[in-house]
This record gives sequence, structure tokens and C-alpha cells, in this order.
Amino acid sequence: TTDVRAYVEKRLAAGFSNGSVNRELAALKRMFRLAGQAGRLHRAPHVPMLQEAPPRAGFFEAEQFEAVLRLLPDAVRPLALFAHETGWRISEVRGLQWRQVDLGQGSARLDPGTTKNREGRLAYLSPALLDALRARAAATGALERARGVIIPAVFHRGGRPIASFRRSWHAACRKAGRSKPSCPLGPV
Repeated sequence: TTDVRAYVEKRLAAGFSNGSVNRELAALKRMFRLAGQAGRLHRAPHVPMLQEAPPRAGFFEAEQFEAVLRLLPDAVRPLALFAHETGWRISEVRGLQWRQVDLGQGSARLDPGTTKNREGRLAYLSPALLDALRARAAATGALERARGVIIPAVFHRGGRPIASFRRSWHAACRKAGRSKPSCPLGPV
């Protein structure tokens, strides 16, 4: 137990969160349990778990999200709709490129190795989201022809990928009567 506590202090000092350390401690507890079941360990040490932050709260109901969505700028609206419907991380959505979207099949994919768990992902798009992306593709094509450039990013402002939309998101939340903590979308 003393060694486990020292390990915990070392991990916390290295900047790991309580939740990350607890996942490691859970694996250690399981190893001790399996060793005991196999007759290799007579008595497992106590492995104290850390207090974790409460789970996220403040989720939208459909009509609340729609109210905020209507108040977003045109360039940001499809991005927010995509993130809301797919549940993908904001960084994954912002980095989405046209080569990853199949408007004919109505799907979008993340390549293996580009996600947090390193696995690929495929999402089938709702009719509303598919319509929004088709409109986005048409606008992107017109901008590409006008400027003589290729725009690989699905979500962009005037050809430049959207790096952040925090201000426009919070402004839309305020206008829709939603306070900051109860207007979630993740780190935008």
C-alpha cells in the first residue's frame, strides 16, 4: 500500500488527472485479483482510489440546441450541427476534410490513427445534416472556382479552417437565453 501511495503521488506530480491515475489503479487492482485467483498472491495490498471530478452536466434538449443553432453564423452552423449529431470531438470535427465525406452515401469517416483511441470511425448523416453539408460543398466549390484554390476543410470561413468558434457559440447561447455552464458543446 505504501508503494501504491508513492506511485500515486509520482503520477499526480507528473500532471496526470485523478481519473487517469484511477484507471491505472483499477488495472493494478485487477492484476492483484487475478494473481490471487491463480494462487500466486495470498493477500493483495489495499489500493486506495482518488476522488474524481463529477460527470459533465448541462446537456441540451433538442429544442434548446435548435434555438442556439439558429443564432449561429452561417459558417459555424453546419459545424455545430455535425458535432451535435455525431458526438465527435470538436477537434475531430474542425479537422474534417472533404476527402473524408461521402455525400452520395451520406457518411463521414475518421481515418484510423487520427482519433483519440487510434481507431477509425464512420458516421451516417441525418437528412438535415446531409443537406447542410451539400450546401456547404456547393458554397466551397464556388469559392474554390472564384479564387482558383482548393479548400480541403469542410468547415471554414472564407477558405480558412475554423480554428475556434467560442465567441460566436457563447453569443448565440446568450441570445437564446442559455447561460455559459448550461450551454455545452465542449472546448470550442
